[in-house]
Amino acid sequence: MEQYHFIILETSGGITVIKNKNLKSFIRDSKGVSEVLGEILLVGIVVLLLSALSAAVYGQMGMNNVPHVELHEMVNTTSNRIKVEHAGGESIKLDSIKITLYHNGNKYDFYPSDPDITCDSENGVWKFGEIIILDTDQARSINMTINDTVDLYFIHTDSNQILHKVRLSDAWNN
Repeated sequence: MEQYHFIILETSGGITVIKNKNLKSFIRDSKGVSEVLGEILLVGIVVLLLSALSAAVYGQMGMNNVPHVELHEMVNTTSNRIKVEHAGGESIKLDSIKITLYHNGNKYDFYPSDPDITCDSENGVWKFGEIIILDTDQARSINMTINDTVDLYFIHTDSNQILHKVRLSDAWNN
């Protein structure tokens, strides 16, 4: 009993049925294989080059990681102190923090290394549950009263982005 193999090819002219007694000769036919492999290799090279180029461009843009934090602030006008509590989010290095206070239109910059700031952090990293206390009257003689306009900006100096902004005087009017 002879065994026949049928190969069905779909072409632009319709369907072609090839009756082939020996299927192995068809499988071993390598016509067109080098062209297909060449195209696949070229596409792979283009994808690798584009990904390397985009990585280089994004690396040159200097994109900094901006930490996400939630802060709670408490103000005591009688002792002229502002407490800022780390209430959630990422830990922040203390040397990358700047606190800017606008008091009645005057700007004051505070850094954690200043003598009028105390922080209960360990290893120079400010994390969840820790408090920074600004004593505004100690070195700068900023006396806050209930009628003052006080804005607080918490700035990440590495990325130069504002992490938290609040008008402290709004809490006094409530």
